Amino acid sequence: MRREQIALVLAEARSPALIVGDTNFGDRDPVQPELPSAWTDAAWAFHQQERPTYDMEGNPLARQTASPGEASRRLDRFLASPGVGFSAYAVQGCLDSDHQPIIATIVLP
Repeated sequence: MRREQIALVLAEARSPALIVGDTNFGDRDPVQPELPSAWTDAAWAFHQQERPTYDMEGNPLARQTASPGEASRRLDRFLASPGVGFSAYAVQGCLDSDHQPIIATIVLP
């Protein structure tokens, strides 16, 4: 997902809503979309924003698909609109994909 795509989705989203998956931007990437402050990022809610989902050190497939000099970072997200919450969030180990799976328990209004 790219910055323009996320902006479009956010503009059309009606609560309750989730944006889930590979967003193709890391938390420190210079170009990333601004999320409305009322939306919740599950990784931040559980203080796991530093845990990479694209892990060069721990995942051989990520190393094989990476561009030269590419660093581990969090590319995958669970984002929730106002009124939607999370009661759990975890990044799982996986060697069958270049991304680590993320699991969240969603709390609906």
